[in-house]
Amino acid sequence: MGFCVDDHRLITDQTCIVGSAVVTPLGTTEESVTSLLDGKSAIEISCPYGYPVSVAPFPDLKYQNPKQLASLLSDQLPDLPTYNSDETLVIFAAAKGSTEAVESGQSPENSLLQNQGKAFAEALGLEQSNFLAISNACASGIAAIDAARDYLFHHIYETVIVCGFDLISQFTVTGFHSLSALSPTGARPFDKDRSGMTLGEGAGIVVLQQRVPQLGEIVISGSATTNDANHRTGPSRDGSGLALAITHSLKESGIAPEEIGAIKCHGTATPYNDAMEAKALTSVFGNNQPPAVSFKGNMGHLSGAGSIVETILAAELLKRKQLSGTFGFNRTDCEEPINISASAVAIAKPAMAVLAAGFGGLNACLILKEIQ
Repeated sequence: MGFCVDDHRLITDQTCIVGSAVVTPLGTTEESVTSLLDGKSAIEISCPYGYPVSVAPFPDLKYQNPKQLASLLSDQLPDLPTYNSDETLVIFAAAKGSTEAVESGQSPENSLLQNQGKAFAEALGLEQSNFLAISNACASGIAAIDAARDYLFHHIYETVIVCGFDLISQFTVTGFHSLSALSPTGARPFDKDRSGMTLGEGAGIVVLQQRVPQLGEIVISGSATTNDANHRTGPSRDGSGLALAITHSLKESGIAPEEIGAIKCHGTATPYNDAMEAKALTSVFGNNQPPAVSFKGNMGHLSGAGSIVETILAAELLKRKQLSGTFGFNRTDCEEPINISASAVAIAKPAMAVLAAGFGGLNACLILKEIQ
């Protein structure tokens, strides 16, 4: 919701998550949540395209076919066909999606996110719905959810469905390797001995409606995006952009920092990102930080679609009142204190902050809340 901090608090209707599904390197939604809580990782050491790096691919190569991904998501959402109408907006959120068309010499138009997204919406059985593509690098998913809340709040659509996928490709591996950002052994977010990030593959879909929530439902009670305009690839060193996004999300939610029970960090396991997040969290929460987690040691960095996937997984953990541990984390070297969970812990309060950051200086946050 950008910098509008009073819209949603003045009404009883809230942005409800009425359905969701993911496919990750750990499997489907239930498989992924179970693996997170069990402390499992899908990261493997490989040499894709000639570079010795760690990757987290889908458990089956056929999942790299967008139509197959759409089928796997649809199977988890049997009510999805009921939303196929012009009262629904489908937002496709990804950084690159698939670059196969370009890399295999096909028409480059097939790789345009607008065209990939429309084809994905059709494969999901949502061809009669309206369509929009949003791409804001690795924060694309939360940026799309933030936009979705605007459409719902102003009653432009009855339902907004945010979906997306991002695949490992020669383009992504080569690009991040050129930045010396990829770990040869596996991502260890916030850990002193980390050696870089791990690329992963993922897909997610979340169905949103604006209405009076039911008991036990998870709602998105606040969201915000900011841009620190620091660098094309590097975040602001002081974390001020992310801190501002968190502050605005909390204010819109009407939730105080001390009411947050857990934080899902972006947590790429790169020094600048980890240090920036620690500073942002210290700025907002001080020395009384709730437990925080990064999923990227379990399933890698799922790029632009990753913040859709991680929002859904965070909501599932909030339902269970359990926060998973951060795989590979032992001790931090961040200057500011950060309360990273090394193993699964209880979520003691019914609200959770979900963070993301992307190239170009974008910072994003949303607040999940369980209705009690």
